[in-house]
Amino acid sequence: MPTHAVPQAKDPWEDLWGQFVDNLGHTAYDVLLSDVVDCAQGSGGGCLWTAATFVPGGKLGALRKLGKAVKVAEDGADVVRAGSRAANTGARLAQDIAVNPAAPRALGLGRSIGRASHNQALQADIAALPRGATGIRVNQQQVNALGQRVGINRPDLQYTLNGQRYYVEYEGLANPRGALHEARILANDPGANFVLRIVP
Repeated sequence: MPTHAVPQAKDPWEDLWGQFVDNLGHTAYDVLLSDVVDCAQGSGGGCLWTAATFVPGGKLGALRKLGKAVKVAEDGADVVRAGSRAANTGARLAQDIAVNPAAPRALGLGRSIGRASHNQALQADIAALPRGATGIRVNQQQVNALGQRVGINRPDLQYTLNGQRYYVEYEGLANPRGALHEARILANDPGANFVLRIVP
């Protein structure tokens, strides 16, 4: 149960506007800067995605093949870490450290996470969660088992079971961002469990 004080009631339009601005900034960072930052920190995949922004469409086939090879080299053979507590090896990002710990309210579980196949897998996983799962959030900012917001990143699925927080990310076969999601999520919540689901 969260130990922080219950926030005072706010104007719903103010809260909605704040969520919009927060999500807009997060989306702009993901679209415009995250790959550049990852590249600067030594990620081959981040450099390839940055390059893809500037490569003419006809050359993307070769870039995709190279990207798959780099990701296999970076991630190794074990790309699925179902239910494992991976070691936290990353440093937290400044925007995650500075986040307001008061978590926004949980939104509906029917939110999209991207591809239709990923949405189907997500909904099947939600339906299969044990009865005791709580704090379930879909595509919302990261919240730990204590109900505290710990990052502005948005795991595809997150929930708490038996006092442990679980984060699930759904990726395609090329798995372009799985390792990056894992590093950021576990930097924000080192004792959590991370699951990477590969869904075509």
